[in-house]
Amino acid sequence: MRRIVACLLMPLPSLLMVPLLRLLLGYDIGPDVKIVPLATSRAARMGRMFWNRASNDWTMVVYTMPPPKPGKTYQVWLVTKDKKISAGTFQPDASGHAFMQAKYALDRNALMAVAITEEPMGGMPAPTGQIVVSGAATP
Repeated sequence: MRRIVACLLMPLPSLLMVPLLRLLLGYDIGPDVKIVPLATSRAARMGRMFWNRASNDWTMVVYTMPPPKPGKTYQVWLVTKDKKISAGTFQPDASGHAFMQAKYALDRNALMAVAITEEPMGGMPAPTGQIVVSGAATP
């Protein structure tokens, strides 16, 4: 699984990317799947968020994430014009990788960005920590 995740984060020819995504995500990549690249403020690439707008399935893959501070967790936010919606929390493994899935219905044109913050363990109803990783959702 780690090799598949690592492959998803590298630039790959689309001929290779589609079968890998189908295997990992469980659905085909097509016009209904939006891919949001995730990076730090220093532009270091950290992962991707895949949103199947037809089924409202969200899949996030990140790598080289440092462990959060003691008593903290990472929380993923779906950012729209009006609100920041929690998509869940995660802890990266010892190598900094994390794979997370969620299901959340969102209007197909509402997503403006995906953000990850460091929050108290268990998460928060709204972001309180600084954004450590984010990505703009292009139309």
